[in-house]
Order: sequence, then structure tokens, then C-alpha cells
Amino acid sequence: MKTDIAILHRSFGLILADPLQTLKVTAPGAALVAASTVVGGPEMLGLPSSDPAQTPLSTLLVVLMLGLMGMLLIAVCWHRYALLEGAARAAVMRPGTGVLIGYFIRLLIVGLVLFAAALPGGILIGVVSALFSAGSLSASFGIGVVLGIAVGVILSWVALRISLTLPAAALGRSLKTSESWRATAPLSGGIFRVVVILAVMQVVLAGIATGLIGISLGLAIFGQILLTYFQIVVSISVLSTLYGHLIEGRALT
Repeated sequence: MKTDIAILHRSFGLILADPLQTLKVTAPGAALVAASTVVGGPEMLGLPSSDPAQTPLSTLLVVLMLGLMGMLLIAVCWHRYALLEGAARAAVMRPGTGVLIGYFIRLLIVGLVLFAAALPGGILIGVVSALFSAGSLSASFGIGVVLGIAVGVILSWVALRISLTLPAAALGRSLKTSESWRATAPLSGGIFRVVVILAVMQVVLAGIATGLIGISLGLAIFGQILLTYFQIVVSISVLSTLYGHLIEGRALT
């Protein structure tokens, strides 16, 4: 079995082996993410809105806090469920405040690294688009889109390479960003293919979810909630799989 398929097979297996348990472990965080979506309204999802510019600052802060706490709970609880065994699993649903703070700090570090890595890509897109804008606006836009997708895929690949620090933090362990990068080097090609496959899946699912607005705005919002949940859980499962294989020596199959 190819590495990328093995990673995805193992990751989806974690989710689908016991769907009810998956929902139980992720339910507290998922409820907060759903609440943030409902409070934020259509504009928070890129769906049509009467006047998104007039969304109160207090609403934006509530959405941010609910969404952040929800994603942290989903991530930490799912990492712990996927990687802890035996009696240790009893504490999965009760991660301490220190674990949540440690995870958030590691997440910030990953975000800062990605921000620094994105700057050259953003400059490249701006320069190339400007060069072609004099000839054809449509060509400039098309090139900008293609370059944007390419940069996005590369950044997602970098994110997976450096983010083994996150499952480590969820377990209360220490792992440096540089150690994560070195540990994932043997599977760098397979990880890149995983990123491409997941990107295609997410684009297709996002198109379906957005298309639901033609039927009902409420149905479209519900579809976006499911999509957000899917993206979070799958990404965390992939990280848990990589951590278990590369750091703990577990088999992919």
C-alpha cells in the first residue's frame, strides 16, 4: 500500500472504526464550533449576507472565542483518544488547563512559522499578477489563482511537516518544531500527496455545501458546519497517525 493511501486509510479508520465514540469524544468541541457558526451567521461562512460590514465587534469576538475553544477541545480530545491506550484513555475527556494552554502555544508557533513562510509566496503572487495585469486582466487573475493554489498546497504540506508538536502537546509531551520537521522527512513525498488529495476533497465538499444555499440558507449553514467539523477531525487524525507512526513507531497498516 502506498504511503499516502496508508496514511489516509489509517486516519479515516480512526474516525470510522467507532462513529458513536468519535461523536462522543468530539461532541463538546463540535458544539462550540457549531455555536460560533450560528452566532456568526452567513457572513462568517462566506455565504450571502445583507451587510457583513456591520457585524458588531462583540459578535466577532464571541465567534472567535467559541470557535477557538471548540477547535482546541476537538483537537486535544481526539489526539488523546487516538494515541492513548488502556487506563490512560479514561482521562481523554478531561484534559487539564495546562494541556490546553500548551496546545494553544504550540498552535501559535505553527501559525507564526506558516505566516513567515507565506510572505515570499504572497510577494511572488503580487509581482507576477502585476506583471501580467498590463496585458490581460483575466490572465493576471488566472495566474494569481493558480499560484495561490500552489502556495496553499505547499503551506499545507509545511504545516503537516511541523505540526507533530501538536499531538505531542495534547499528550503533555515536548517536541520541537525542528524535531517534527526532521521526523517527517522520510515521508515527505507521501505527506505532500495526502495534502493534495485532501485539498481536492475539501474543494468538492465545499462546493456542495455552498450549493445548498439554493435550497435553503439554513441547510447551507448546516452543511458548512459539517464541512468545518470534517476538516478539523480529518486533519487531526492525519497528525495523530503521523505522530503514532513516526514518533511512537506504530505501524501504518
